Amino acid sequence: GGGIDQDGFGPGGGQTFSNSPNGGTGGGAYGGDGGDGGYDPGDNFGVGGTAYGTPSGLTIEPGSGGAGSRPSSTNPTAAPTGANGGAGIYLKGFQVLANNAIVNVNGDSGTFSTSNNKGSGGGAGGGVLLEAEALNISVININANGGNGGTGTGVADGGGAGGGGRIKIRYYNTPASTISGITTSILGGNGGCCGDQQQGQDGGDGSVDAVNPAGEFTVNVGAAGDNYDLAIIAGNDTVCRNQTGQTLETYQANSYPGANYTWSVTGGTIVSGQSTNTVTINWTSNGTHNLIVASNGSVCIDTDTLAVVVNSTALAALFNISDACAGEPTFFEVPNTAYNPNFTYFWEFGDSNTSNIFEPTHIYVT
Repeated sequence: GGGIDQDGFGPGGGQTFSNSPNGGTGGGAYGGDGGDGGYDPGDNFGVGGTAYGTPSGLTIEPGSGGAGSRPSSTNPTAAPTGANGGAGIYLKGFQVLANNAIVNVNGDSGTFSTSNNKGSGGGAGGGVLLEAEALNISVININANGGNGGTGTGVADGGGAGGGGRIKIRYYNTPASTISGITTSILGGNGGCCGDQQQGQDGGDGSVDAVNPAGEFTVNVGAAGDNYDLAIIAGNDTVCRNQTGQTLETYQANSYPGANYTWSVTGGTIVSGQSTNTVTINWTSNGTHNLIVASNGSVCIDTDTLAVVVNSTALAALFNISDACAGEPTFFEVPNTAYNPNFTYFWEFGDSNTSNIFEPTHIYVT
């Protein structure tokens, strides 16, 4: 904000003049110009700050402060301070959720003294960057308005108002994005009244820039260790391996634009898809094996592991039978093969009877 003995802080700070006892002081700027202080003909007055920064891009700054009133010959002690500019706030994440949220970075209004002093300048609205790959917004109100100029008293004039701030919104419109209400306000403040009827100038309006870059945007988010569930693996966790050829299975992790994927596997080989969210695995050995993916959306890394049970697919069994006599038990055996509890067995005896026993006995009627 502005100081009593100096112009407003910040690159767009308002100005004042010590040799002007009556002219109002200037408002701070950011997205919009600060208003000039009110003045009578022949008076010096504080000039409002000049807008700075850019309406687009990914950089924001705080709003600059309005100027404070320096002591004058008519009032050597009572001099109000300039108003603070609004803060700069970054709201960033892989996914941003908001429901009935309010974000305020408004500039403060200028003040006045009680005896023959010009109004101080209003502070400029600050900056807000809302940046995400996916937005889930029910209602969010973002306000970066300039503060009003302070009121002049006695023969002194009103202060200039602060300019509006800057609001920037960036998101990639994935199917997960649902936006039902974003309200923004970047109005310049009102010039301070009036003293001997010379009002300060209103501040200029700021800027709003909302962009969906249609696939060209990757957010740079948060601190390492944040988990955005990039890497949930989908695919079969039980596989029957073909013993005479390849056993190919496809697996997929969640897909987000700009994410990188690194896969590793035990008990098989990666046939295709390394560095993408979808891979094809050839399972080469029986047992319980791990498929692992690490995905990196920016500085945030997430991993997931899928345990996959690989079983052999049994070939048609060769078997021996004892002599079959009507009414007598006939024995079926599978030579050189041990019972495997992971397999299922199915016999058809040719007379509409069946069995699920490994080596069954059956009685033929005729």
